[in-house]
Order: sequence, then C-alpha cells, then structure tokens
Amino acid sequence: MPRLALAAVLLAILPLGACDTQRNDLFGEFEAEVVVDGVVVESPEEDEERDGLSGEAVYTLVETENGTEFVLGLFVGDLFDSQHDDYQYLLFRVKGGVPSVGAYAIDDTPEYSGAKAVYADVEEVDGGDDFGDVLDGEILTGTDGTLAISAVDGYSVRGSFRFDARGVNVRAPDRFVEGLASGQFEAVYERPSLVLNRGLELR
Repeated sequence: MPRLALAAVLLAILPLGACDTQRNDLFGEFEAEVVVDGVVVESPEEDEERDGLSGEAVYTLVETENGTEFVLGLFVGDLFDSQHDDYQYLLFRVKGGVPSVGAYAIDDTPEYSGAKAVYADVEEVDGGDDFGDVLDGEILTGTDGTLAISAVDGYSVRGSFRFDARGVNVRAPDRFVEGLASGQFEAVYERPSLVLNRGLELR
C-alpha cells in the first residue's frame, strides 16, 4: 500500500556551513523547515539546540521510463532510518544527468521540465484489534517553488530549495493536506541501489 501510494504521488563529505552535527562522514547533510497544515514538523530526535529537520543527504542517477534522472534524497536523521513502511524524507528529481548550477522550477505535472519535489512522513502504527498495523502520515508533492543548485563538483552537489506542496494523509486518502518546505543541503553521490532500497518507487 505505501509503495503504491508513494508511486502515485511521485509520478515524479562535506558538512554544510551551518551544520555541525556529528554524522556519518560518508553522507552529506541538510537542514530544512517543513510546515504541514500550519504546523511545523519537528525532528523525531529531540534536539534543544536545533529547530526543524536535519539529516543525511545523497544523490544518485537512475534509469526510469523517462530516461536518466537525477535523484536527490534528504533523509531525516539517519539515511537507513527510512525504508519501506517507515520513512521521512524530502525527494527531488530532475530529468537528465547531474544538473548544472542554476534554478529549477518545481511543479507537479507528469511532464515536468524543471524539478519534481516530494515530502513524505509515514510510519507503521497500531490500528487496534480490528485493523492490526496500519500506516499513518502524509505524502505531499511540490506544486510551486524552486530548487536552486549553487555548486557542483565530481563528488557533491550543494544548493537550497523552497516549495509549496499539496498531498494526502495515507490513513485517510480523502483528507488533503497543504504544506511548505524550505532548506539547504550538500549531498554526496551514492550508488542507485542504496537510494532505491529505501523502498522508493521511481517509474
């Protein structure tokens, strides 16, 4: 169910100057603020010194039915915390290889020519005796905004983003939610399998 829902919505190392958290040196980092239905999303890990979300940032190149796509994944907390039925991340896609320095418009059309963005926060919860384990959370697709790439080298991609989003609550798909996301990142390249094994469906 989550993979089908995610697929439908997607139809889509070097520390940051402002980041000083201790993380796996193999991955990049990001910081972001995400607001869903007027409520700021807080990190699942209590951190009195940091507001908003932060975690590990990677990018890769994958082959889809639309050809090669650049995929940027910003995973809240540890990259390996996000997989299949329990995940929280921001995901960006740009057609072609690694994008050049510049600004890419974010839109939600299947034939997007700029960038596509998704915010997902889903976890498996106890649905009671009648339902067993069920999924809860939101998946939102960027409707308007910008992905800005400020630096690219053979190893990392640096930039920032800001976008408005609209999506659904996976437990009640008829309930629409609105959102806003902004932040900055420095991502490092990783092999496609590491990103795809998080349970992403990229068609």
